[in-house]
Amino acid sequence: MRKTETVTISGEILSYAEGLVARGEYRDIGAAIEGELLKARARRSGKISPFQNELRTRLMVQPDQWDAMGVSAEPFFGDDPALARVIEDRS
Repeated sequence: MRKTETVTISGEILSYAEGLVARGEYRDIGAAIEGELLKARARRSGKISPFQNELRTRLMVQPDQWDAMGVSAEPFFGDDPALARVIEDRS
């Protein structure tokens, strides 16, 4: 059984939902709001994707335990100054 409720949204929330629809992430505003609420519920309940779990695990590694080649290798990070700052800040 599916229960339907009517709600009013406006301002920043409505603009955000419209943007998601405009980018093609959802078919309409109702789907955007429902989808984003489902994502929020999954985050709060601790249900995260394997990729997110792996990323969280890797970020917990202390800088002095990093493999120097993996951290500073130019082909890995390229010319991205933002990534360079992240590495520098963690050192």
